[in-house]
Amino acid sequence: MTTLSSSINTEFSGNFASIQSRCYFANDFNAVKVWDGVSATAADAGIDAPTVAPSAPSSGAGNVTLGDHLVRYRYYNSNSLYVSNPSTAITVTVSSSTKALTFTVGTHLTASADSKVDKIILEATSAGGTKYYRVGTVANTAAQSIVYNVADTVLIQGDNVAALTGDFGHEPPPLFSILCSHRGRLFGAGTTSRTRTVTANSASTAVTGTDFSLEWAGRRIKFGSETVSYEIASVASSTALTLATAYSGSTGSKTATIFSKTPNRLYWSRQLYPESWKPSEYARDLLNGKSDELRGLVSYSNDLWIFGRHSSERLSFTSDPGTSEGQIIPIPGDRGVLNQRCLIEAEGVLYAWDRLGMYVCGSKPTHISKPIDRTLTDYVDWDQTDEFHGVFDPTDRVLMWFFTKLGETEPHYAACLELDGGRWSLAYFAQGITASHVVPDAEGQVRAMLGDGNGYTWFFGIEGGFDGLPPNAPSTMTTSGTPTATVITVTETLPTSPNMAGCVVRNTANDQTAVISSNTATTLTMVSPGFTTAPAAGVTLYAGEIPFTYESKWFSLGGDDIKPVYLKIRLHPSSASGKCRVYIYKEWSDTPETLTSMSGDVFPDGVTVTNGATYMEIDLDGGDGDGILPVPLPCDWAKHWKAKLVCDKPVGEIRLLEIGFQYDSDSSAAAT
Repeated sequence: MTTLSSSINTEFSGNFASIQSRCYFANDFNAVKVWDGVSATAADAGIDAPTVAPSAPSSGAGNVTLGDHLVRYRYYNSNSLYVSNPSTAITVTVSSSTKALTFTVGTHLTASADSKVDKIILEATSAGGTKYYRVGTVANTAAQSIVYNVADTVLIQGDNVAALTGDFGHEPPPLFSILCSHRGRLFGAGTTSRTRTVTANSASTAVTGTDFSLEWAGRRIKFGSETVSYEIASVASSTALTLATAYSGSTGSKTATIFSKTPNRLYWSRQLYPESWKPSEYARDLLNGKSDELRGLVSYSNDLWIFGRHSSERLSFTSDPGTSEGQIIPIPGDRGVLNQRCLIEAEGVLYAWDRLGMYVCGSKPTHISKPIDRTLTDYVDWDQTDEFHGVFDPTDRVLMWFFTKLGETEPHYAACLELDGGRWSLAYFAQGITASHVVPDAEGQVRAMLGDGNGYTWFFGIEGGFDGLPPNAPSTMTTSGTPTATVITVTETLPTSPNMAGCVVRNTANDQTAVISSNTATTLTMVSPGFTTAPAAGVTLYAGEIPFTYESKWFSLGGDDIKPVYLKIRLHPSSASGKCRVYIYKEWSDTPETLTSMSGDVFPDGVTVTNGATYMEIDLDGGDGDGILPVPLPCDWAKHWKAKLVCDKPVGEIRLLEIGFQYDSDSSAAAT
């Protein structure tokens, strides 16, 4: 695992976008970051312009035409071909005879401290002219020199700066939380309000506190319940900022809110220059009159789609996104998105999740999550929507939206839709899944990659497998010696390259789970605090993403109460064996049914029902080879039914093909 930046604020989740083989990151706190895929660390996107004008050069005999020449310089990244805005120009007067003008870095030109900058570009006009031409480049290193020694007739045959890169419009990107690549430009939008405890002084512009963003200049700050807000003029450090006007309230410690006065403003870069911005011109406000907050951007169907929490629109343009050409097209339906990461494009179709549920985006939104909406209402912690995200698994062709359940702090659950069968389900992950994306693996196969709350990433497995284990790692391990909560010796030989760091280990004897921090060939070291109780010697530990959990949608029946004959589970034949628990729920309850079993009851082979238990135990034997497992339902009648499968002792990969209830009458048979 490689750390590209260790200074990222994690108060809110950020978003990524890629363009020109570079990855960009924004979180509305840190400066926008860029990684070129090669460097050891990420860098701030864009290049700051020189703050010092060139000084008068040294001169000697040469070819520069007589007259007044404007001379300036700018910084240049020759790897990306991106440039900064120019410095202030100086007038260099060539009189009496033509000259050669020498500019030396550190003497006449100020070097950039930005590690991305490796060159300085010198620009000049012809005598008495206003159009700049590129004279040449010099290394961004002290004592290196460039000589301007061409006549105007030669200079004006060279690179015209306005035509080559544009004179201006090369500022670093402003502050925002959402990024999107579209039509050769990088677009940015979205803001988040931040709360801080600060100290303000009456009649003073100085404000102190902690965890200030260095990029907050231009934002507004409001103290407590006061009605007046103040513009932030500058931020000196993470603990000190300056107001544009003196504070008129009383001196003391206060709770302050920092916010943007233009929360729905869209910014964009120059075309083909994703690190060149001009926020004063390359910008426009969106979702006007909607009383909404911008939450998502996506390039789709030749337009830039814009999503608020409960509204959406499209920006259509050919070359200029601005008001002169760009057309805003409202989308009917009052649908939006929870956040940027809850937008999923799969096989040419765009899907979104908002407070009403999941839907297909189009000229008219199409709601698709009705079978699971009630379940999500009971499960989802809507106060943590910033942590939700979605991904398409192209191997199993499943859409997955990860969410944080009530009472939890990370997304352990995913609402899943199978594109081929249209079946909804809930999936559970022992690790909190905090990020997801679709990427090609080493062989070029496109797969879903998941990032967990422990700092590890995993490819979502082919054909339903996702255990987080190296291929040569054992799925079960037997403890030996004197295990502790964090250091455990096992009898099996463990892989060390790659090792098992980040993998989940479960002790089914006491239903406890821990995560591996590192391992040798015989010893596991767990992430502290490890297991709540140290496992005993001789206990079997199960490694990988278990327990496997599948939760069906609610099956609703009309008319009188109906009791299903049995629960039908269909697995891929021989995909797995081991034990699985089956829980039955009725009438929208979150509590599984208590089962009844008489001493004379006879159940199918492999099905065990204990009277008074809340689950049945079944053998995953593939249903005598055909994969169908009929599970009886020893509980009362009801109109609404749901099932949950939990497998904590698997052998092999579980590949669930179908689950449903088989009923007495033909009119309600085989609801799946």
